[in-house]
Amino acid sequence: MKKWSVCFLFFVSIMRGIEVLPLAEIRPGMKGTGYSVFSGWEPTSFAVEIIDVMEGTTPEESLILARLSGQNLEQSGVVAGMSGSPVYINGKLIGAVAYAWSFAKEALCGITPVQIMMQQLGEKNLPPQKAPTPGKKRNLFFSSPLSLWGEGCDEMGILSNRIALPLQFFPLQGRGVAKKDAPKDIRPGDAVAIHLVDGDVRIQAIGTVTAVTNGRVWMFGHPLFQAGTWEAPFSRAYIYTVMPAYTVSFKLGTAGEEIGSVVYDGAFAVEGVLGKKADMIEVTATLIESSKTNRYSYRVIKSPLYQSYFLLSALFALVQTSLGGQEQHVIDITTKAEVLYRNATNTVLLQLSSFWGRDATTFSRLVGELWDFFQNVGGWESEVVQLERVAFTLTKSRVQRRGFVEKAWIDKPSYQGGETIKLSLQLRDDLSHVYRQTFQIPIPAYISSGKYSLVIGDPQGVFRYMENESKMTSDILSYEELLRYYQKRQQWFAPAQQIWCGLLIPVSSLHTEKGELPAFPKRYWEWIETGPNVGRESRRFSFSFLKGDLPFSLFYDVTVLSVTIQTTNTRSSS
Repeated sequence: MKKWSVCFLFFVSIMRGIEVLPLAEIRPGMKGTGYSVFSGWEPTSFAVEIIDVMEGTTPEESLILARLSGQNLEQSGVVAGMSGSPVYINGKLIGAVAYAWSFAKEALCGITPVQIMMQQLGEKNLPPQKAPTPGKKRNLFFSSPLSLWGEGCDEMGILSNRIALPLQFFPLQGRGVAKKDAPKDIRPGDAVAIHLVDGDVRIQAIGTVTAVTNGRVWMFGHPLFQAGTWEAPFSRAYIYTVMPAYTVSFKLGTAGEEIGSVVYDGAFAVEGVLGKKADMIEVTATLIESSKTNRYSYRVIKSPLYQSYFLLSALFALVQTSLGGQEQHVIDITTKAEVLYRNATNTVLLQLSSFWGRDATTFSRLVGELWDFFQNVGGWESEVVQLERVAFTLTKSRVQRRGFVEKAWIDKPSYQGGETIKLSLQLRDDLSHVYRQTFQIPIPAYISSGKYSLVIGDPQGVFRYMENESKMTSDILSYEELLRYYQKRQQWFAPAQQIWCGLLIPVSSLHTEKGELPAFPKRYWEWIETGPNVGRESRRFSFSFLKGDLPFSLFYDVTVLSVTIQTTNTRSSS
C-alpha cells in the first residue's frame, strides 16, 4: 500500500487541475462519459457503464471492465484508435480505454486505471528494455491501428514474421499529406498519430490523448512496443471515418503537423513532450529504372528492437510503388549505413544483387540479407552503437534470361598436390538453351591428403556457403570485428552474370582476445582444449577461385563436388 500512496501523491503533484477517481471507489453499475474523435478533429462523447474491476490481470495491476454505447459503438464495437480515450465519472478521470476483444458481440472494453498509467513515472530511470516484459502484457488486443501510407501490403506479411509487433497493421493506399488546419491546442480526447516513419513514406499509429499537463501528453493507455526510452514525432490526427470490420473496426485517419515527440513507451501509457524535436534515423532512397530516377527522403524511429522492421517496411513500400511491374527483373541494392560508435561515425556498406520474381522465396531471401545487416550494425548488444543515417540506392534492370548449373563433373576421382583439376559444367537457362564451360583449377603443391570441396556458383551464393561452413559470424566478438567483416564482404559482390569456382581449403586458426593466430599447428590442439577457456578454434578457408562470364543471370545457385587429394606432404599437419 505504501507503494501506491507514493505513486498516487507523485501523480497528483504533476497532474494538478485534473480530478481523479481512485480505483478503490469504482463500483459496478457506475455511469460515466468517454471522449474520442470519430470524424474530423473534434472529440465527441460516448457513454460508459462500469461492469466490474478485473483484478490481477497482471501480477500487480487491475483493469476496469466497461460497456460502451453511443457513436454507433453498439454496431461497430470498440474501435481501434480509441486507445487512450479518457473516461470520466462525475467529472473525475478514472482512466483510458485501452483494450478490446476481437469478434466481440458487444462494445466491451478494458480501461487502464489512471493511477497505473502514472506508475511508469517511477520506472523511467530504468534503461530501455531490449524486449517487452512478459509479466506486464495482457492477453488482449491492442486497439491501435498502424497505418502505412504506401503500398507493399503483401511484403509486410513476410516482414511481420521476423518480429513480434504488438499492433494491428492497416495498410492505406497513397502517400498521406499532413493536414495543416488542425487546432493549435491539444486536449484529452483528441486523436493523435505517432509517426514511426515520417516523410515521403509515413507509417503511423493512431490513438487518443488521455491527459495533458505542463507540456506533457499521456496517450494510448497501453504500450506501443513497451520499449522504454525512444523518440518519435507525434501530431494531432484527422479522422476521416470509422471503418467497420468483422474482427475489429478501426479509425481511418491521417496525421496533422508535428507538435512534439514521444519520450517514453511504458507498460501502461505512452508519454510525449510538446515542442520537442524527435531524434530519428535520416533515410534517403534512390530508385533507378532505365532513364527514370526517383528520390525519396524520410525518417525512421531509432529503436534497436524495431528500427529494422520500419526501415524495410518503408523501403519495400517505395519499391512496390516506384518500380512496380510484374515481370522478372534484377535489383542491385547498395546500402550505406552511418553508425555512431565510440564518438566516431563509421560508414558500413552492403551490396546485393537480387532476383526479383515477386515470389515469397526470392523476396524473403532479400529481406533476410537486409534484416541481418541492420540487426548487426544497428543493434549490437554488448556495446553502444546508434544508427544515424541510411542511404539506399536500388537499380532495377530487366532479366533477359535466368539459368542454373545442371551438371558438374571432374575428369578423374583423385589428384596429387600440384596437379590441375579439370572441371566441366553443363548449364541451362529458362529458355532450355544448354551451355558448357570448362575450368582448369590448380591444386596447391603443399596440401595435406584428404577430401576437399570444389564449390561452383554465383559470387553471393558461394560467399554464403563459405560463411555457413566456417561459421564466420560466430567468431565476431566485437563491433570492430563486425566492421571488418562487412569490409571483407565487399570483395564478394559481383554481377549476376558471373560464375565462380574454386577449391575450398580449410585453414585452422586460434581466436584469442588480441586477435587470430592463423595456421595454428594441430599437434598443440590437445593441449589447448584441456586448458581453462584459453582459446577456441576458428575454422577459416582459403579459396582461390576462377571467374567465368555467363549469357544469363545466376542467383544463389551453388554446387559442391567432393575432391580426393593424395600427397606425401606432411608440412601442414606438423
